[in-house]
Amino acid sequence: QISSLKTQVQSQEKKISELSVDLESKQKELHSVLTDRTSLQEQLSDQRQKLEIAEEENEKMAKNAQELEDSVERSKADLQTLIR
Repeated sequence: QISSLKTQVQSQEKKISELSVDLESKQKELHSVLTDRTSLQEQLSDQRQKLEIAEEENEKMAKNAQELEDSVERSKADLQTLIR
């Protein structure tokens, strides 16, 4: 009976050891995944900032282009007035 109990204890200790190794592996994997997530979140934040800046610059360029077009149209009208 004692021998049987010793065998059971050894078997349980082996299982505990295997589970501990598995747990440690899973914890390392989780840490790696969390690190990757943090890195991706930072990249996403950077890309959003760049997009926001690009949108602002695009709006400024569109406004400048419209102002230039309006100025050209006024100059054409002024020129037509002078020709007549």
